[in-house]
Amino acid sequence: MPYSSTVHGERFSFADLAELLAKANERKSGDELAGLAAGSERERVAAKLALADVRISDFHDQPLVDDEVTAETRAAIAPAGREAIASLTVGQLRELVLAPQFPGLWETTLSGAFLPEVAAAVAKIMSDLDLVLAARSAGACSRTTPPTTWPASWPRSWTASATPAATRSSASTRPPTRPGRRPSSCGA
Repeated sequence: MPYSSTVHGERFSFADLAELLAKANERKSGDELAGLAAGSERERVAAKLALADVRISDFHDQPLVDDEVTAETRAAIAPAGREAIASLTVGQLRELVLAPQFPGLWETTLSGAFLPEVAAAVAKIMSDLDLVLAARSAGACSRTTPPTTWPASWPRSWTASATPAATRSSASTRPPTRPGRRPSSCGA
């Protein structure tokens, strides 16, 4: 199914969802080398506009990859959640994710309703601020428990040994925050 969008009088067409997702991606050298990237910033914007108008049901109807992993992923999708979002467009789902009621909907209906491709599509049309706000409202954490030891590969300035002795407790296993960062409530 072809997708299209017009930006500043120039019309861009995309043959399928795979091409649309690739062209909507932010600029990456790997995509450029593989010939998947948008040819211009205008084409990237057009792809994002076209992607915002794609129905969630299109992702279920047109698998991007036909393999066992995709089949397993699709089988794991919650039917009630899938039905709740199937008629929405990617743009409408983005608005829903940013809405104040989304965490409640996630807990009651939408958890387990998103294909990975749908989550990627929504992320592609979000700004950096949108992504931060969505993560904050969802209570996203990068970890669930504080590490008891820090990997040797991490910069020394991040470890407890770089913190002045007067400010740390010898019994504490929680690592200090990086300079300029507030402590996270994640894992506390």
